[in-house]
Amino acid sequence: MILNDSNNEKKETDEEKNRKITELAKVLSLEDVVLKECKQMSITKSCRKVIKTMYPKRKSRAKQRISKMCRSKIRAIHRKCRIRDYNFIINFEYFLGFAKLMHPTQSDTPSYILNNAIGNVFSASKQ
Repeated sequence: MILNDSNNEKKETDEEKNRKITELAKVLSLEDVVLKECKQMSITKSCRKVIKTMYPKRKSRAKQRISKMCRSKIRAIHRKCRIRDYNFIINFEYFLGFAKLMHPTQSDTPSYILNNAIGNVFSASKQ
């Protein structure tokens, strides 16, 4: 029997991606299944969906600003994120935030555009 190496590699990358999503979900205080559902058609729409999931009530979004958000949560949404691996004493792993992980073809989108998309969710809730 011949094993297909490309299928094994794809399975490994899917497992690695799922592990990263689980770690990012912990930082964002969301369930990994819920975070996976935040993937939209574009990277900016995915950022908006994550914020709407984190702050489900319009009133809570109206009181929030991106400048008040925890930096680790912003990094987990769209920037490089540093996650501690507790299996080792001191081991930090860097990987892309959720939006760039789910949209690899759009990963060169500047942070200011993604921050603007996040801020728009908060400002739209104030109206």
